[in-house]
Amino acid sequence: MFKKTSNFLIFFLSFFLILHFLGWQKFYANCFFYDKIVHFFAGASVILAVIWLVKKHIFHVNIKNITLIALFILLCLALIWEIFEYSVDQKIGRIVLEPLQSGQMDTLGDFAANFLGGGIILLFQKRNKKQLLK
Repeated sequence: MFKKTSNFLIFFLSFFLILHFLGWQKFYANCFFYDKIVHFFAGASVILAVIWLVKKHIFHVNIKNITLIALFILLCLALIWEIFEYSVDQKIGRIVLEPLQSGQMDTLGDFAANFLGGGIILLFQKRNKKQLLK
């Protein structure tokens, strides 16, 4: 059961990393919504990974607590990522790379896309009587 789930997670996380790599190849600069697609899948990936890890390593946790844990971890990772993007832009981004940040609206849009992706996974988990990633 966990082997099938871990294979799914490996595929999903690999897909997300490929999307991110393609973004660095000018998709971020040339396609205005590409960044939001990547953040959407990032949020979904984080939620899926957290649910899987909690269910695999911590038994007897109800769905409400898993949801809170997953959302908190998503928030922390999203904050860390946005700080990283800002730092790269300030230190080397303007010299070597295309800027990762387009201002405060970009950051808010990134958070919204992260939580939309994660939220859809959590809604699917809640609506599905059989728990996601059993």
